[in-house]
Amino acid sequence: MSNPLEILLLDDEAIVGKRLKPAIEKINCNVEVFQDPLLAVERIKEKEFDIVVTDIYMDDMDGMQVLDIVLEKSSRTKVIMITGYAMI
Repeated sequence: MSNPLEILLLDDEAIVGKRLKPAIEKINCNVEVFQDPLLAVERIKEKEFDIVVTDIYMDDMDGMQVLDIVLEKSSRTKVIMITGYAMI
């Protein structure tokens, strides 16, 4: 059996992490959930994740800034951008 994927999930809405974490864990993934982008970035700098799922619109830092930080650290990490806004 292969190692589980390491996933960081970042969304300033607590309900997103509460709903997505159990669903992702069911497919053999380890998930760390953050609501604060600054804390998430600290963790990204400490650990290499296979996938980072980030909200686009957040206070303090937006998803594009998170994307830049992830890509600076590792070109191997995949980034999935999500939003609750119907129109971008």
